[in-house]
Amino acid sequence: MKKLAYKVGLGITAGAVWAATLLVPALADNTAEISGNGNGSTNTATTSSSSTQTVEQENNLDVQNNLTVSANSGGNEASGNTGGNTTIDTGNASSTVNVTTGGNVNTATVSCPCTPPLNDVLVSGNGNNSTNTGTATSSQIQTLKQKNKKGKVKNTVTQKSRTGKNKANGNTGGDVDVLTGTATANQTVTTDINHNDATVTP
Repeated sequence: MKKLAYKVGLGITAGAVWAATLLVPALADNTAEISGNGNGSTNTATTSSSSTQTVEQENNLDVQNNLTVSANSGGNEASGNTGGNTTIDTGNASSTVNVTTGGNVNTATVSCPCTPPLNDVLVSGNGNNSTNTGTATSSQIQTLKQKNKKGKVKNTVTQKSRTGKNKANGNTGGDVDVLTGTATANQTVTTDINHNDATVTP
């Protein structure tokens, strides 16, 4: 959300006798003039301008990762054979799980082209003993707000790799071999959240 607003205000007040001319081009230089006022008069002129830029960013994060992975080359059975060799040769059982969670990133590049107009008060040609007061103000305000609420991340990973529980029972008249492969399980869980990056130039 980006808000850009200009506020320009001018005012002139005078005492007993005054005459004033205001020259106020839209979003250009502001000039207030006190001139041609009579003897003993009190005259006041005020000109002001301001520019405001506001950038607000907010993130909420709620992530749940639930993974169940199973690799199984076991549970083989070669039982009750007669008159020959019996072999159970299982392959490898492996599982790999990679979980990456990223979020809640605020990036803001703010360059404000909102320079307020210049302000000036001109005082000339007023009478003897007159009191003339001029005030000129200009302001520029940049506001950047970035907020990451507490991120909630829940990773649940269940892994099973199995090559066992093979059966070779009751075989007669030969050799019995049970050869199993390797069982491996690899896990990588990465969580990278809540980053704010801001570049602000006038």
